[in-house]
Amino acid sequence: MCPGNRGRTPISNALRSRKIKGTLTPHYDQDMNGNIGGPIDGSINITASTVEVDSLRTWLVGRGFCAGFFFPNVTDAPDYLDPKNPSYAPKLAAAVRAWQAVTTDPKYLDNGKHVKQNLESWLTAHAAEFDLVKDDGEINADAIKNQIAKVANWKDKGGAPKTPGE
Repeated sequence: MCPGNRGRTPISNALRSRKIKGTLTPHYDQDMNGNIGGPIDGSINITASTVEVDSLRTWLVGRGFCAGFFFPNVTDAPDYLDPKNPSYAPKLAAAVRAWQAVTTDPKYLDNGKHVKQNLESWLTAHAAEFDLVKDDGEINADAIKNQIAKVANWKDKGGAPKTPGE
């Protein structure tokens, strides 16, 4: 859930108060010879305790969590980027993903090419992912160049690209 102990304390408290089902294992006293004594009152051995996953999921949902490790079938992507969404538009998703790639991938930053050229390059490389391949196997270059790259291009005024490093 959260790095470090930030996720452990609420979960162990919920396990202690039986809001989450599982097995609560305490720490045990040890003498100087390493002999195990009785349980330490109020302690929780986090590594030895267990929680029931379905109970934990229900508890997490009740606190507003619905994505992450315990929700593997949930995507953090917006609905319009989810191919399972009935209103999914592959060209819209391609434009958004191309924009994200060209604005963050060092391969496309300050490489001496126009933004549109970088968008077209990325879209061509990922054409199959967004149904941009025709029935004959040819990439739909017209859709890439004249539709998707135009929409994703934030520098549509033209002009020479900067030389890398400028």
